[in-house]
Amino acid sequence: MKRRRNPVNDQESALFREAMRGVQPLADAPADANPVIAPKNRPKPTVKTAQVVTASGKPATADGSGVQTRTLQRLRRGRLRPEATLDLHGFTRHEAHIEVDRFLRRAHADGHRCVLVIHGIGRGSESHGVLRQALPGWLTAHPEVLTSAPAQPADGGAGASYILLRRASPAR
Repeated sequence: MKRRRNPVNDQESALFREAMRGVQPLADAPADANPVIAPKNRPKPTVKTAQVVTASGKPATADGSGVQTRTLQRLRRGRLRPEATLDLHGFTRHEAHIEVDRFLRRAHADGHRCVLVIHGIGRGSESHGVLRQALPGWLTAHPEVLTSAPAQPADGGAGASYILLRRASPAR
């Protein structure tokens, strides 16, 4: 949508000319010397980066998971909707580990790609979030997990994590 420019009336124009009377342009400065205002025809600088490829032949991302950058962005922004949810409130660390493993295996077998695990933020414990701290290690070691990201506020924020699972291999 284009913004409308405010029309300049004769009085404002006269005031501007009066204020600028006696001002001389710098003799040795190029016309586009102002770094804040770039001319429209100036080409944008391009940045060339090396593309890292994983063993599977897919481009690697910053987290090294091999997940496409766009998919990772969608996961982090909450654009991939969770197809299943696990709430770990009330579980001990050991019980939670067993439940997370069981949940991820079942979700992968059901063909889910994105799931949500609600681990809580751990305000009641002295070490702040036993499950919150343990979950990333469990996910890294899990064979069905590609990557994870903190959930958006609508899905639990810092007390929950989105998890992207590998595609289920087709039945033979």
